[in-house]
Amino acid sequence: MQNVFPKWFHQSTSESRSACVMDRRPRHRAYLQTEEAYQQAIREMKAKLGEDRSLFLRVEELHSALRSREEDWVYRQAFCDCMYLLRYMDAFSLPDSITE
Repeated sequence: MQNVFPKWFHQSTSESRSACVMDRRPRHRAYLQTEEAYQQAIREMKAKLGEDRSLFLRVEELHSALRSREEDWVYRQAFCDCMYLLRYMDAFSLPDSITE
């Protein structure tokens, strides 16, 4: 039988992570200040580019794809670290390959 746990676990944590971000965004002062500075920079770039914003949209799309991949790596590493910690605490045993 195929192990579907990783697929469903990844989906559930992705949804949890998104909910966490949506909850914290409006209440985090430093985040809001950075977001405003980012939006101001975007407005300035759009003004300088004029009518043709295709290059800007492409850069924004690629930047988003990079950040998404980085978040996925961080999440996966945190999960492996948690598994290592649980194994270290003798909560259960796992093969060595899962934490490497």
